Amino acid sequence: LLSIIVLILVSVLVIFLFVKDDWDGLVNALSNTKWIFILYALGLMLCIYLIDATSLMIFTRQYKSDYSFKEAMQNAMIGSFFSSITFPNHAVIFSVIEIL
Repeated sequence: LLSIIVLILVSVLVIFLFVKDDWDGLVNALSNTKWIFILYALGLMLCIYLIDATSLMIFTRQYKSDYSFKEAMQNAMIGSFFSSITFPNHAVIFSVIEIL
C-alpha cells in the first residue's frame, strides 16, 4: 500500500512539473478533446492486455497447470511496463552494429 501511495505522489509531482508552465494549454487541450477517442484508446489497450495475458496463460499452463488468469494479467502488465521503460528499439542497435 505504501509503494502505491509513493508511486501516485511521484506521478502527480512529475505531471505537475511538466504542466506548471502551460496549465492553460493543458486545460484548453482537455476541453477540446473528443472523449470517445480516449475511450477507444483505453478499450484497445485493455484488449491488448487481455490478448497478451491469454497467450501467456495458454503457454504457461503447459508447465504449471494452476496458473491463473490473474497471474497472467499481472505478468503481462509488468512485462509491458518494463518494456516501456527500457530502451525499446533494439533493432536500431543491431542495425548500427551490422553497418559497422
